[in-house]
Amino acid sequence: MAAKLRRIHTPLRARLRFAVYAMRLLAGRMLVLALLLLLGGLTLQWRGDPAEVAHLDLIAACYQVYTQLFFEHVTGFPADWVLRILFFTVPIAGVFILAEGLLKVGTSLLDFNNHRQAWVRIMAETYRDHIVLIGLGHVGFRVLGELLGRGRQVIVVEAQDRGQFIEEARARGVPLVIGDARRESLLRDLGIEHARCVIACTDNDLVNLEVAIDVRAINPNIRLVMRFFD
Repeated sequence: MAAKLRRIHTPLRARLRFAVYAMRLLAGRMLVLALLLLLGGLTLQWRGDPAEVAHLDLIAACYQVYTQLFFEHVTGFPADWVLRILFFTVPIAGVFILAEGLLKVGTSLLDFNNHRQAWVRIMAETYRDHIVLIGLGHVGFRVLGELLGRGRQVIVVEAQDRGQFIEEARARGVPLVIGDARRESLLRDLGIEHARCVIACTDNDLVNLEVAIDVRAINPNIRLVMRFFD
């Protein structure tokens, strides 16, 4: 019978860092939106009815354009044809920019499937004295259950995404990355420099040995546990 894994809690610091990561994804869209508001504010000052815009500074003019993003026009419909085009295009452009941006943020924060590598890296940055488990077969899954049962922070590496225990580990909130643990860049993303121990328990002796050698080169003081058949 497979070991039952308890649910682990994601550190608040990791969630905040991932939120910053998600906001970086929106940097381009937010820049486009800011330029749209600035251009709209300048156009409103330049082409607007003097009786209506004479008292508006640039910030106030940009705010009036901003209200159009939500179809809440502060001023009446203008007579100038340029401003009429602006009144029609700003809400439509705003809807697409905001809707796509919010959707992307929601995907980043609520569905980690598209950003798992970044999520694991962020989690690793928040961990200290954690354990890196290489291989999530029958043995690896039982080891994971024992470690989580003792309250240890664990990051898992599995070579293939179709492993028997992959979804179970993810459902419990375990940071898990799919990749070749023999890659030095991947090992560094797992925070090997700050890890307490690496457990290499794949079903390939050579892989376990190579991982152990690479890990020891990165962190000479780390503890190593290796599974060997022969």
